[in-house]
Amino acid sequence: MKTQTLLILTTLAISQFSQASTVSYSNTENAQSQETVLYCPDPSLLVKKNLKWEATTRTSVWKSSESSFADSVASFSGVQWQGVKVGQITCIYKSGTEGVFPITLQNNHLFKQPNQKTWSMGEGGVMNCVSNKIKDCPLLPNVKDSTPTSTREVFESLDINR
Repeated sequence: MKTQTLLILTTLAISQFSQASTVSYSNTENAQSQETVLYCPDPSLLVKKNLKWEATTRTSVWKSSESSFADSVASFSGVQWQGVKVGQITCIYKSGTEGVFPITLQNNHLFKQPNQKTWSMGEGGVMNCVSNKIKDCPLLPNVKDSTPTSTREVFESLDINR
C-alpha cells in the first residue's frame, strides 16, 4: 500500500514538475525585461471539436468554455485579462461566420497584470489589448522563481501534510 501511494505521489510530482518547466521555457523572449513571454495561439491553430474550439501550443492547451456556432476563425481580435495583480487571460477571435459571437479561448495558467503600453484598463478591472496582431498582446505567466531540480524538492513543493 505504501509503495502504491509513493508511486502515485511520484507520478503527480513529476507531472507537476514537467508542467512548470514547460511554462517557464517559452518560445519567445522579451529582451527588455528578460521575463518569459507567451502569446495567444495563432488563429490557424484553432480547431473546432463539436461546438467548442481549442488550440494546442508548445506551452499550453487553450480551450473555449462556451459553445460556438462559428464554422471558421476569421482573425485575432485581442485579449482580456482579469484579476488582482495575477489573473486569467481570455484570447478573443473574430468568427468567420456572419452574425456569430466571437470565439474565446482560455487556459489554466495564471498571468501577471499586463503593464505594456498596448494594454488599457476597461470596466470592472478588466484590462484589454485590442489588436489584430498577436505580438501586440504579450502575456507574462506567473512562474515561480525557481523550479524544483530533484525529486525531494518536488515532493517538498507539494506541501503535503505528513
